[in-house]
Amino acid sequence: MLYFSILFFLMTPDRAWEAMAKENQMLASRLQYEVTLKEDPQNDLANIGWFLTFTGQGPTVELLEAMKTVLGRVPEGAPAAEFVLVWMQAVREYIPDFEESIAEYLLSPVDHRIDNGSYLILKNQHLRQLAKLRGDESLYERAIAEAQTLNKWLFAPRVGQYAIPDFHKKWPNLDWQSATEVHSLTGTVVPPPQVNGPGILYAVTQFQTAKKQRMRLRFFSYQNAVLFLNGKTLYTHKLREDMGPAIVSFSFQVPSGTNEITVKTTQTSKRNGHFQIQLDSESELTVLEPTAPKYSLSDEHIPIEFETTGLEHFLMDLEGTELATSGLCRFLWSLTYLRKKDYEPALNLLEELFEEYPNSQIIGGQLIHLYLDGLTFLPEDRLIGKAYAALERFYQSGQMFPENKLLLASILIQARQTKDAVFLLRELIEENPGYCGALELLLALSEQEKLLDIKTEITQKLQLLGEDHPWAQKTLLKQAKREGDMEEIKHLLANLKELYPWGPYESEYFERNNQYLKAIESLQKHMKYSPESTYYPYTISKYHRMRSSYQEQYQWLEKTLAKDPTHHWSLKDIVNIDLYHGKKEQAMKRLDNYLSLVPHDATFRQMRSHLQGETYFEPYRVDTSEVIAEAAGKARSIGADSELLLDQMMVRIFPDGSQMRYIHLVTRVLTKKGVDRESEVQLPPYAEILELRTIKQDGSIYYPEDIQNKNTISLSSLSVGDFIDEEHIEYVPPAFYDQDGLDGNMSFIFQGVDRIYHHSECVLIYPKGLDLQFLEKNFPGEVEKTTRNGLVYARWLTKDMPPLIPEPAMPNPGQIMPKISFTYQTDWHEIRDFFMHLTATKMKPSQALKAKAREWVEMYPDPRERAQFMYREICDAIEPESQFYRNINLTWDLKAGNATLLLTALYNLADLPANLVFSRTRAFENTILDAPYPDLFFRAFIQLHLPDETLLLDANRKYLKFGHISPDFFGAKALILDPKREPVDFIPVQGPQYEPVSASYRLIIQQDGSLFGWGEESFDGFLASKLYTRYREMSQPERIKQVEAGVNERFPESRIKNVILDEEPKPGSFTISYDFDVENWTEFDSHTLEIPYPLPKSPLKEHYSSLATRNYPVEIKSPILNQAHLILHAPEGFKWDFDNRSVQLETEFGSYQLEISTNSDKELEIKRVYQLPYQQIGLEKYPDFQTFCQDILDAEQLTFKAVKN
Repeated sequence: MLYFSILFFLMTPDRAWEAMAKENQMLASRLQYEVTLKEDPQNDLANIGWFLTFTGQGPTVELLEAMKTVLGRVPEGAPAAEFVLVWMQAVREYIPDFEESIAEYLLSPVDHRIDNGSYLILKNQHLRQLAKLRGDESLYERAIAEAQTLNKWLFAPRVGQYAIPDFHKKWPNLDWQSATEVHSLTGTVVPPPQVNGPGILYAVTQFQTAKKQRMRLRFFSYQNAVLFLNGKTLYTHKLREDMGPAIVSFSFQVPSGTNEITVKTTQTSKRNGHFQIQLDSESELTVLEPTAPKYSLSDEHIPIEFETTGLEHFLMDLEGTELATSGLCRFLWSLTYLRKKDYEPALNLLEELFEEYPNSQIIGGQLIHLYLDGLTFLPEDRLIGKAYAALERFYQSGQMFPENKLLLASILIQARQTKDAVFLLRELIEENPGYCGALELLLALSEQEKLLDIKTEITQKLQLLGEDHPWAQKTLLKQAKREGDMEEIKHLLANLKELYPWGPYESEYFERNNQYLKAIESLQKHMKYSPESTYYPYTISKYHRMRSSYQEQYQWLEKTLAKDPTHHWSLKDIVNIDLYHGKKEQAMKRLDNYLSLVPHDATFRQMRSHLQGETYFEPYRVDTSEVIAEAAGKARSIGADSELLLDQMMVRIFPDGSQMRYIHLVTRVLTKKGVDRESEVQLPPYAEILELRTIKQDGSIYYPEDIQNKNTISLSSLSVGDFIDEEHIEYVPPAFYDQDGLDGNMSFIFQGVDRIYHHSECVLIYPKGLDLQFLEKNFPGEVEKTTRNGLVYARWLTKDMPPLIPEPAMPNPGQIMPKISFTYQTDWHEIRDFFMHLTATKMKPSQALKAKAREWVEMYPDPRERAQFMYREICDAIEPESQFYRNINLTWDLKAGNATLLLTALYNLADLPANLVFSRTRAFENTILDAPYPDLFFRAFIQLHLPDETLLLDANRKYLKFGHISPDFFGAKALILDPKREPVDFIPVQGPQYEPVSASYRLIIQQDGSLFGWGEESFDGFLASKLYTRYREMSQPERIKQVEAGVNERFPESRIKNVILDEEPKPGSFTISYDFDVENWTEFDSHTLEIPYPLPKSPLKEHYSSLATRNYPVEIKSPILNQAHLILHAPEGFKWDFDNRSVQLETEFGSYQLEISTNSDKELEIKRVYQLPYQQIGLEKYPDFQTFCQDILDAEQLTFKAVKN
């Protein structure tokens, strides 16, 4: 039959598709399709094409009738039947009695010979909806039985916490004794609340089959997943790491008897690890009540064959025929990809078709929908721009489909062009008063923009749709609730409870009429069809409370929490009841259980703290009045605007990594500027304020007017000399990067750079035996430890700490100031896994990127050549921006961002193994307390594994040399994002340890004392990369101005004549040359000429050793290699009178070399090189370093003499 259909379709040229897609002539196209359908009523392509001619007008009665006609013409399960059901899914809500209108079709028994899984699921969904609308329990149970989905599962407790790296680990010791059962009536299996949060989920189900047979399995998931049959690997689905379809179908052999399917899946947040499995078997199978798995999981694979069904199979069968390349078939392929959530091939096909049919409303409409739905691998602004351009062109043509006009209105609203959007929506509603999409959008716009007349008008139009229009009634109910119109709410609920017998409207209707027993009866009657929902038991508990039936309320709250232990409102209600009845211990136990599942809930942490009955902080709390009295006899901070009289933090640390942080600050305001700065107090979110007040000098106290629910609080009565007293408690959850670890983002510092710290105190409070790790640097005393009631109190205290006075070239104050920090239950493996997850989710390559990598493999067979070419090709194409974690496809498409993730992914695609390495500079490393904390790493490198060597590459900037790493990173800690290696290493010395700066000059002294000069400056490494980019972007006048400013520091009053950049610079180097002259540069008589040393003097003394004595070491933060070369020409008629000189200084601090020679009577040559490594020079070595710097300066105290020939 298929080949006859194809032949007939070819005999009739596809004028129907051309009329629809090219000319937007739907009626003409429909008539052409009807010619084919008269001869072959079951022709799937003709039926689909004919149906499409009705689609541009939106959800109309004609569209519904067209769908019914197609369903009546083609056999059940035919591709055309599947297509129309898929299409109508998006609009069924707007069509009254949609399921009832096709009830006869839905009620017809399923032919078990049909192997079209997509069609069967769609029909089953509509059948369930029909059962709900009719309130027919037996029909609903029939629909569930026919669904063919595996809906009874057992979930083990969640393991791991970082989806991507944890997915590739084995988790053999699962706690199936604590498993939770899930019974899904919709077919989609949603993980239970007990496994809420990121990590890895394992779920198991069993089914029984009477005989050995081949089964087809249809799997849907947005996650990484592995399916196992009886412990053996069946299929691996990696949608978190690769782009592709979310729905796949395959067949495999199943033995007779009881079989077991286990699913291992990632979950990245909350409960988004949902999936669906549909099994199509030759003979009946029975889904069993799930039990703990009987099989151990292995890597042994069961052979599978990927299959297609329904419309997709039909299109596959056309491959090789002339029809396969027709516009209609390609359009259907694009919709098939969309159905499978495989967006990249769908986009490519639709854009190809739209280029072929640039005025096609039906193709353009689908493409624009795809643009606006948000393709994460393409720039949103560009997609919206392309959508708007196409829609505007359609509008100008005067033949715009209503569906596309609605899309244009939505874009105009987004662009805040309200007037134009209103005009378009009014047009649509005038043409079709029942156009639900336009009514919905205009009503939302009228609410947003406060357009009361339009809101009234749309409300009236919704009422005109009738009380039997479900969508209109639901929309009116939302509106009535917004306006608080109780009578209208009751009226609409009365209508809706008839339209939706199993919906929530009946119980709400009874509630609004204070008939709580009837409301409870209604909910109890319907809740068995939503066994996983907490809506029913919790709402029943509320109604019992309203009836003052507190015992029943309590029972239903317990039932709610049994379904969902994280149900916030149930927990709050039941804890309050427990406390009312004196069951404090039980309330605490409930809170502990909840916080183990939802550790980031500050509200319940605060509640638990209050129930504890003590804050733990009493032993060390400080009386503010004593602090102020003590300050009266102390010196004030000179030059400061305010000073801290008390800076106290106490931290109660719990075994799950959570904290209570008590902060007490007493500040004295010293200047008017201090008043301005201190009059606004910043508080962390959810902080519990214990005290916040201004204490005047006369002892009077003023409180802020409003402190509720604010993070910034103003102190309006503050004056110079006043005191600010601030006490609050912050409830800190476990770390965002480690669900059971302690957030290490805190260092307590005991010294400032601008003011005295009079009383600085940090107290850590933790259970005895807790493995808390302390980190401290430069603390002047010893930690004081005491134990009270099983809690250890570790106390660090300093008094009257003078400010740190900055000195030139001193180390970062962070290296010197006393500070402490702490960490608990987080290690470097967890930090590595955290980063691996964070980066892997951004490194899903598109087919275009994969093709590019394959192309490069063919172009460059040698791995090193390929790696070098790709480094240059990628890094030089990407304009550096700060967005490191951008999707790699966006980085490539925009040619902007950070190339590191992109290049790493492409290297791996091009058979060049590579992984990321995170690090920081040595100088930064010296300032921090080195805890396992993500924010302590700020630079990413690529570790590239070539056959004969391993290299680190820096892809953060353009124009760096392949393999160049800044010496600032040599020896610093490196976090290796490779699960096969230990997570921590150190950045090796790779290449030169210096990035040299070189200058070369040729100076010619003229007869009149003026100077003509030529200069060239060269730079290597990271600085060269920055300068190359910067100077390339400048105009020539800007370059001249920039260079002239620098040359004038060496040769005052210079004028730059020309600036030349190296046309073909080597990567990682930058050279700039220039000509200049100086008028009246020197004076000389008729016999002699004397000029001072012409090179800029070495800056080492000025920068590093200008102080006679120091309090802090000297730090040379980056290695210095400075090279200078100068040739000086004597004026005409003069010759140089100077003895050659050589100075060489070799010290532990560095080296210096100066060579001066006369190459001829006319030409004097100076060469100078000084070199100092990264180092810190302690106070005991400072005099020797001063001598070294002074020796350099003395060596350059020279005058050059020329005499008349």
